[in-house]
Amino acid sequence: MVFSASGDIVHMVGSKREAGALTCQELADFCLDFVDGSLPDEERARFQLHLGLCGECVAFFETYRKTPEISRQAVALQMPADLKDAIRTFLRSRYED
Repeated sequence: MVFSASGDIVHMVGSKREAGALTCQELADFCLDFVDGSLPDEERARFQLHLGLCGECVAFFETYRKTPEISRQAVALQMPADLKDAIRTFLRSRYED
């Protein structure tokens, strides 16, 4: 497994499970610790080993890492005022009965 300077996975090896690699569930459990740098070196190596062997976990992890950025972008979008008003009007009409 090779990572770019930005942390992106740029090369994967093999597709079989090797001794010492984490399970898919363990990888999912350790994502936050890996991203924030608090995962101990031995577990970090096992995490990377698993990513090198499991394409499904690579896809999951890339999505996990990108979620905060995507969320920030979504929150930054401004809803048009006329759409806000239409939604409020609709909701009021539904719940005022």
